[in-house]
Amino acid sequence: MTKRESADFAQASDLLAPGKEETEVYLRTLKKKVKIKKINIGELSEIVKASKDDDIKQFVYIAFKGLIRPALTIEEASKLPMKVVMELSSAIAKFSELDKDSIDGIKNLLGTEP
Repeated sequence: MTKRESADFAQASDLLAPGKEETEVYLRTLKKKVKIKKINIGELSEIVKASKDDDIKQFVYIAFKGLIRPALTIEEASKLPMKVVMELSSAIAKFSELDKDSIDGIKNLLGTEP
């Protein structure tokens, strides 16, 4: 393989290069801003494993894993009001491109959807 051909291949650093990994979002339920981060595939695996088939627990774990400021323990995240957990986990999922529209876009990109 020539040097030029080798340069066409992605390196591990290309795949792992961070994009915009953090952002601030305004939570209407609290009328305050929080700082969130993207959930990566390893964290998503942990969330699914920890929450098993419990959808509510899954939302709590997404909020726990994705919230940077203020940082919460899992126990504190479990005590948040349901509407805050739903809004926060929804914002984190969308920012992490785990929401329905993003998943549908990826399926269409891969040609798996008609």
